[in-house]
This record gives sequence, structure tokens and C-alpha cells, in this order.
Amino acid sequence: QIDAGLQKMAKYGISSAVIEMDVNYTRTVPMKEVIEVLTFVLTWANRNLQPLRKCTDRRRHMVNLRDLPVAMMQCPQRTLALVKSIADLPKDIRPSGIIFEEPLGEYFGDEVANWTSAIRKVMDDNDWVSKFQQDAKGIDGMLLYHVHEQYGLANATAL
Repeated sequence: QIDAGLQKMAKYGISSAVIEMDVNYTRTVPMKEVIEVLTFVLTWANRNLQPLRKCTDRRRHMVNLRDLPVAMMQCPQRTLALVKSIADLPKDIRPSGIIFEEPLGEYFGDEVANWTSAIRKVMDDNDWVSKFQQDAKGIDGMLLYHVHEQYGLANATAL
């Protein structure tokens, strides 16, 4: 069943969704099932959300790994396996990229840099390369970082 947020997006003509996921809190769910649910949601969004205006590109859905810092400390292999599984989705289903979030602004820049490098490597190794810097129309393989300003390290990690 599709959640109310996506249904409202379809109702109000929003084109692209951010699908939020928690890696650490789904550790008891087999990866195959996690990917099946994500595939279902992305397929539904592709079929039911409005096409992008003035653009021939596919919709620009993103997957947000909300608990990445905890997941990379508690279950890093599962986290990277999830990224690989998303990268392996067919291109017409696969999201445009991954967002990860650091909800407290409490981690040092080198920690965030290591997580970013590990995720980017898995994406690149599985043919989910970002070419946005060469061609702004090539919205695929994006990797974005979102940090909340809480304990003062938000600016340091973003730099």
C-alpha cells in the first residue's frame, strides 16, 4: 500500500519524490524484501506522479538514507549492500541518486568523508556513476549530503 504522502504528491501534481529509508532499523528484514518494497514504491511513483515539465528526462526520485551515521557504525556491510542493490535496479526504476542525512550535526568531517567515499565507490563500482559535472542534463548517480545544525559541526562537515 502506498503511503498518504505519495498519494498527495500524485493528487497535487508533484513530479519527483524523496523516498526515506532507515537502514539500521530494517536490519531484521531481508535485503531482498527491502528492495522489493523500494522497487514497488519507485514503480508506483513513476506511473502515478506527473512527468517532469520541459524535460525529457525521467522523474528525479531520490532515496534518503535517514539513519546513515548510525547504520555505518552498526551495520556498514548492510548499508553498502543496500546501496549496491539500489544501483543494480533497472535504470528506468532506479532513483536518480541517494541522499544521506546526518540528523544531529555531531560527526566530524573525516567521518562523513569516509562514509561519502564508501558510498560513492559502491555506486561507481556498480555503474551508477554521476556525470552531472560534465552534463547538467545527466541526472543519475547523484550523491547528496544533508546535515542538520544541532551541535555545531554542520558547517565543518559541509566544507
